[in-house]
Amino acid sequence: MYTFSTRIRYSEIGEDGTLRPAELIDAFQNCSTFQSEELSIGPAFAIQKQEAWLVASWHIQVMRLPAFGEEVALSTWPYKMDRFFGYRNFTMRDAKGELLACADSCWIYFDNRKQALIRVSDEMKEILGKEIEPAFPMEKQPRKIALPDGMEKQPAFPVRRSDLDTNHHVNNGRYVHYAAEYLPADVTVKGIRVEYVKAAMPQDQIYPEVSVDAGETIVNLAQENGKPFAVVQFLTE
Repeated sequence: MYTFSTRIRYSEIGEDGTLRPAELIDAFQNCSTFQSEELSIGPAFAIQKQEAWLVASWHIQVMRLPAFGEEVALSTWPYKMDRFFGYRNFTMRDAKGELLACADSCWIYFDNRKQALIRVSDEMKEILGKEIEPAFPMEKQPRKIALPDGMEKQPAFPVRRSDLDTNHHVNNGRYVHYAAEYLPADVTVKGIRVEYVKAAMPQDQIYPEVSVDAGETIVNLAQENGKPFAVVQFLTE
């Protein structure tokens, strides 16, 4: 298990003074990237090999969002690798060790030259195989998110250069930031699910479709034809 401690920054909080829900994705992504860097398979390795782990789905459960200045500990570990896929858990705990949030995630091993899934390399299995620990005991959810009928179309917007990462497409966390703009103002987020379908590139436009219901908000961040780049579901109360 890889763990690092940090504090909640002012730039990460919303109007209520607590961590914005979308920032959980960024915090967990940073944690796994730090572990990869310590194992010498971080961003520079991915660029050299032209191979990368791309996240296919997130399932996050939220117990409590920490407030500005709180000390938190972020932990991550892989729990399974299977052909093209890797599976990884995350936790965020407060200074007393109380669980604030936990996450299950599915990743695909991707060849940037071929723009295609490839089997996890023997080198990657050797490195990450030593880090595998049992899965965190949390509720399991399917990777795919069903789109409800009658979603309301929202104005399209372009992909911005500031949304891109070292893989030269929209970073997975940015989709959740996009989707969070459509959350009702008076809800508390208790869970987040994300299904990634197609990477949005610098020249793309995103055409959002939104469904707001009691207990959930679903956002289809779509291509012009309605097919998703990513689908985000917020569970709320």
